[in-house]
Amino acid sequence: RRQRQMCIRDSDKRLDSDSSDTGDLISMVEIPNTGCPAIAYFDSGNGNLKFAAFDNGMWSVETLGSDSNLADVDVVLDSEGNPHIVHMTSSGTDRVSYTTKVDGIWTEDTLTAMDGTEELSLSIDSNGDLRLLTVTTTELVESACSSSCSSSSNWAGSNTLTTTCLLYTSP
Repeated sequence: RRQRQMCIRDSDKRLDSDSSDTGDLISMVEIPNTGCPAIAYFDSGNGNLKFAAFDNGMWSVETLGSDSNLADVDVVLDSEGNPHIVHMTSSGTDRVSYTTKVDGIWTEDTLTAMDGTEELSLSIDSNGDLRLLTVTTTELVESACSSSCSSSSNWAGSNTLTTTCLLYTSP
C-alpha cells in the first residue's frame, strides 16, 4: 500500500510558466495514489491543450496539441493513474477527440460520428470502463469503451435520450 503524500502548494510557483492564461476550459481530478490534483485545460493564449499534475511539491505541465478552436474538455484518471481526456472543437465535423497517456506516451485520435455535440462529460466506472456523455441540441447520448478507446468503433452507444421542446404561448 502506498502512502499518500502531502500536496502542499508553493505560492511562488506558477502552474504554467508558458502562459499568462491558464484556466480556460479546465477539468480537474485527483491522482489516485497521491490525492494531488491533475488538470486538463485549454491555454487559449497559446492555443494549446495541456495536462498538468501536481506531484512532489511542483507542477509538471505537458502540451498535448495545438488547436485554437477548443470548446470543451474533460479528464479522468484510471486506477493506474493514466489520464484519459476528451476534448471538442467549436465547429466543423469530427469535433470530438480522445487523448490518453499510457507508458509515458500520449496518443490522440478523433472520435468520428459524434457530430452535433454541444457539451461532453467523461467518467470511469467501477469496472474501469470509460463513459462519455455527449449532449446535442436534441439528445443526451451515453457511450462506453472498455479497451482500445482510440478507435471510434470501440465506443458503443448504450443509451440515448431524445428531447423535444414544445413552445407554448398564452393567448
